Amino acid sequence: MTERRTPQEWLSLSYSGLAALDEFSFAGSLTMGMNEGVMNKPQTFEGKVVDHHQLTLQAEGQHALYGNPADVLARLNRGNDGVAINREGQGDGEFPAEDIIWLQIKGKPEETTERWRQHLRDGLAELNGIGMSAASRETTALREQTLLKAKEELEGMLATLNATSVYQLGIHRKKLLPLKMMENTEFNYKRNGVPMHETRSTSIRFQHF
Repeated sequence: MTERRTPQEWLSLSYSGLAALDEFSFAGSLTMGMNEGVMNKPQTFEGKVVDHHQLTLQAEGQHALYGNPADVLARLNRGNDGVAINREGQGDGEFPAEDIIWLQIKGKPEETTERWRQHLRDGLAELNGIGMSAASRETTALREQTLLKAKEELEGMLATLNATSVYQLGIHRKKLLPLKMMENTEFNYKRNGVPMHETRSTSIRFQHF
């Protein structure tokens, strides 16, 4: 009976199961790379969600790079660019194949690109606020000039940005809860006319249901 479910039904059931929990924890790692070069050292993080939405997070890097994974599933459940059962992923050795089903989900490119545009703009605005609050009168003008230049450079890159995301989601067949989620996002843009390519790979393990 379970195999008669469509991939979208599996996704919806796993999101509903996670959203119904009062509390859950997760842990993961994030790796970023540029222009097919050496990947940066993975950054680890762990978090806990209480009362459905209250998120506490501990991370090696900037918290802005992480968030509530339930929000990611909610977004993918609302709309995606295709979801399919990934039968090759079921034999990765971490989970028994009979206990888990793997989905491959493609995010909507336009939505992914716009979300990252806004995220990067918000990040620059946050730095602007921190810089202004800490600046003395003598350095305010210089900071404003530097931030204006950074904003112009950022907007130039964002105008050419194209971001795509693909997710692998492992779901417990009986509990209908997500066990693991992996995201691979690719960014293509131009910086001062030079084509650039960046990648962002995230692996999250759900735990303590």
